[in-house]
Amino acid sequence: MEPSVALSFAVALACGVIIGLERGWVRSNEPGGGPGIRTFALVALLGAICAWLDVLALTVTAFVSLVAVACTGYILSAREARQFGYTTEIALLITYFLGLLAVQGEPSLAIAAAVVTALILGLKPEIHGALKHVERLELLSTLQLLVAFAVILPLLPDRDLWLDGLNLHLIGWFVLLVLGISWLGYVCLRLFGERLGLLLAALFGGLTSSTAVTASFARRASRQPELLPHLARGILLACTIMPVRMLLIVTVVNQDLLMRIAPGLLALLVVPLMAAAVIRSPRRQHEGADSSLELGNPLDLASAAMFAGFLTVLFVAVPWLETAFGHSGVLVMAAVSGLTDVDAISLTLARHSLTSLPPETAALGMVIAAAVNTIVKAGIAIGFSSGQLSRTTSLPLLLGALLAGLVQAIAG
Repeated sequence: MEPSVALSFAVALACGVIIGLERGWVRSNEPGGGPGIRTFALVALLGAICAWLDVLALTVTAFVSLVAVACTGYILSAREARQFGYTTEIALLITYFLGLLAVQGEPSLAIAAAVVTALILGLKPEIHGALKHVERLELLSTLQLLVAFAVILPLLPDRDLWLDGLNLHLIGWFVLLVLGISWLGYVCLRLFGERLGLLLAALFGGLTSSTAVTASFARRASRQPELLPHLARGILLACTIMPVRMLLIVTVVNQDLLMRIAPGLLALLVVPLMAAAVIRSPRRQHEGADSSLELGNPLDLASAAMFAGFLTVLFVAVPWLETAFGHSGVLVMAAVSGLTDVDAISLTLARHSLTSLPPETAALGMVIAAAVNTIVKAGIAIGFSSGQLSRTTSLPLLLGALLAGLVQAIAG
């Protein structure tokens, strides 16, 4: 036997052992656990032998026989233990195919698949426990995001349609990028925010919507004044996530803009961060208080459609404004966009700076949009609260917006 064939058989055996270890542990700790390490190792060797002999009839016969054995074992174990799961039987069939795969020239793929299979089997309690905490709307929204990525995005034409720059595939990719960041923040908030306090909730919420965090915490300050220092610090920290999001977007779309927008965005990051650091907390800590946020679900179809529509309008409007009114028209559009959203204008300017828009204009437009959006948040803090919280949060936000504009104008 050639060394390569022996190595393939060894890999096939290892696949069976890896999966069998996990199933064997279940068998020894739970009633009706089913086949163990020896059975899975033998099934993997069966697949390896069939692949080595390379006789189709034998391979099919062995698989059909294995299916019959698995079905018989399932019926007997279900009667005895009164448990009606068939995960072990599916794992047994997978092990057979991994034995085939190892000998047919893909040993690395086979061993990786065996490890992943064993991990999925071993994470049963954690997976089932996590699903109990998932709300139906969150599940549907996540599935919608996956459908958009795997089904809709590949169908969008990757070329300009009707107007120069109107690339539906690119727009769809940008929408998924932004929604993916929001999804990450939403999941982190659901998993950790309520357990680890207001500050982490604010940071994770900032990935989803720092404006929503500002509004939620400002309203809450009037109901729970004892949490005011923590809420004020949370608002400021959430607002520092916006420039981080913008830097991430620019890194993905156009890295050449990073150094141009860094001065202004760093001002928006540093000033609120310094203000949050100097806020004094009362002696009695309230970090264990309820840290729930009124964010809403960022992945519903309505929000995705609105963002896609807004992005499409900007893709068409920015080149037209530049042609009709010069760079000043683009900057005005950036300021108007900043009243509601900075992600769409950031993506648009970063993309157009790759072709026709001067990089300095794109960078200045992004910082103007971020500064205007920060001013809006300061206004929300003032309008939804009063007294100390409005002063503690609005003044650093306004100062950061002013400093960002000045720094970016000087940096050019």
